[in-house]
Amino acid sequence: RLKTLVSAGPDLLACETLPCFAEARALVRLLEDLDTPPAWFSFSARDGQNINSGEAVRDCAQWLDGKPCVAAIGINCTDPLHVASLVREIRSMTDKPVVVYPNKGRVYNSLTNAWTPKPDLPSFGEMALQWAKHGARLIGGCCRTTPEDIRQLALALKP
Repeated sequence: RLKTLVSAGPDLLACETLPCFAEARALVRLLEDLDTPPAWFSFSARDGQNINSGEAVRDCAQWLDGKPCVAAIGINCTDPLHVASLVREIRSMTDKPVVVYPNKGRVYNSLTNAWTPKPDLPSFGEMALQWAKHGARLIGGCCRTTPEDIRQLALALKP
């Protein structure tokens, strides 16, 4: 599949929602073997320091920092309240751009089959300012984000 994708001539690839370090290492080997365009690597995280597998995001960032095929390192499909801390962890290990596109920050209620907002959650724009302050350079949204969230983000980050 990657060969087919690369044959289309992309400028950049996205290796995203990575749950564990082993998957990132395997993808780097594959990208190096196929001589692909560079890629960003973004992990899903369980808290402000660890990816979903429990491994430290800083260890992942440190290893990826030395790989020429890695254009940026980041976080996606994660609770937005964890992102500022994760950006600091990544930034402490690399000067590569940091990409973040977290989830909306809602909680699924299995009794009502509905997503509900977390109480006292800042707006997406307010949170994006913090992510940028800590070093994120590519900022967007993932699951459950809306056009309004992206509008808030754009307005907050507009120079």
